[in-house]
Formats: sequence, C-alpha cells, structure tokens
Amino acid sequence: MCTWTVVRKLGEGGFGAVYLVKDQKNAEFALKAEAADQSVKVLHLELRKANTDKGNKQERFTLGCAISVGVKCLEAIEELHGVGYLHRDIKPANYAIDKRDLRKIYLLDLGLCRKYVSRNGEIRAPRWAAGFRGTIRYAALSCHISREQCRKDDLESWLYQQVELTTGNLPWKCLEQDKKLVAQSKEKCRTTSSAELFKDSPVEYSAILKYIDSLSYYATPDYRKMKTLMQNALVNNNVKEYPYDWES
Repeated sequence: MCTWTVVRKLGEGGFGAVYLVKDQKNAEFALKAEAADQSVKVLHLELRKANTDKGNKQERFTLGCAISVGVKCLEAIEELHGVGYLHRDIKPANYAIDKRDLRKIYLLDLGLCRKYVSRNGEIRAPRWAAGFRGTIRYAALSCHISREQCRKDDLESWLYQQVELTTGNLPWKCLEQDKKLVAQSKEKCRTTSSAELFKDSPVEYSAILKYIDSLSYYATPDYRKMKTLMQNALVNNNVKEYPYDWES
C-alpha cells in the first residue's frame, strides 16, 4: 500500500478537492479526494508545479503559447467526447502540465462528467430542465438557462478559457457574484459587444465562436475545423508554438 504525503491543495470544487501529494520516492502526483461515501481516486499524473491556471491570476500566455496550448486542450476535450462523455466544467484549473514532458497537457477533474450517449450509442435526448453544472466564469449559455448540456457547450467553455489565456481577461470577470449579469454579458458578446470579448485576440477566435453557436444539440462538432482555425491564427499572427512560456 503506497503512502502519500500531502504537499498542498491544488483546487476544490463541489465534488471534492485535488491535492498535490508525494509518494515514498518523492514523485509528485495529483490526488482527488471525494465525499466520504465515494471511493478515493488517484489521478496517476505527474505534475509540474506550473499549470494552465495562469488566466485566473490575470496573467496571460504569449500568443503562440496560448494558441498551441488551446489546441491541446481542445484535443483533450475531443478525446473525452469520443468515449461518450461531456466534461461540463472546462476551465484552466482543470488542466495540468506533465512534469517530464512540458508540452503534454492533461484534462483533470471528471466529477461533473455526464455520459451523453446511451448503451446503443445513440445521443441521449435532453431533459426538460437541467441544473447548473460548471463554473460561472466559463459556463456556456445553456447552463445559465437550465438547458441540457451537449458537446458544443464544452467547446463554448473552452473558447472562453482560450480568450482568457490569450488576453488575461473576460468581460464578465468582475460580475461573477451575479450569475444573471454574467449570462447577460455573454449574450451581449454575441451582438453589440463582440469586440470587447475578442479585443487583443486573433480574429479566428470570433469565427470559432460563431461556428460553435451554429451547432445543434445533436450535432457532432467539427474539431478539425476548429483546430485548423487555430493553426491559421498561428500563421496569420506570425507566431510560433514553441517553446512554451514555462520551458527554460
């Protein structure tokens, strides 16, 4: 039986907390402890102390790094969707960087995941109403109106995250104590305030949001299309993916 030493808490959500721990060989891991009536789960992931939560500290990545990281975060979502699950809480704090491979990014915290396909592989019909799941800052508009989430909603949250990693800000960041005002701000960014959301962002981000908004509940997202737009952003802004900001 392995013995773990808790170093510090990495984050906490409605379904438990994640801790940085060390084993007897001093290797670092992330351990997620859930409610007492659930089993304790160990995420077998070696962590680097730096992580993709920079945006929450009003910092931002260099543009090339932000775009490249965004593609890898998107690929992680695509893989999760590929096995039939929605994440429903996409945000910077739920990604981490591998300690040995500084260019490998992991999607963490599956506590709010929901299976969106039935046993026969068909997409489950939406419920009439669904409770709010996610984090207010990054939650899709569907969450704010109690609509059943689907794959496009994970992508919408990813896009908000992407803007924050790129610019260090979101227009509704200072409104988070009022869920209704946050929803209104997100709606305005589809109309009169789109320039505010995408200020200092590549124009491709706006195109990605328009594409996400065009998707229906049952639609399979074209992840390749989105990744191509991100690659175009690299080329059109004459920036390089590597080295990442945390590489030395």
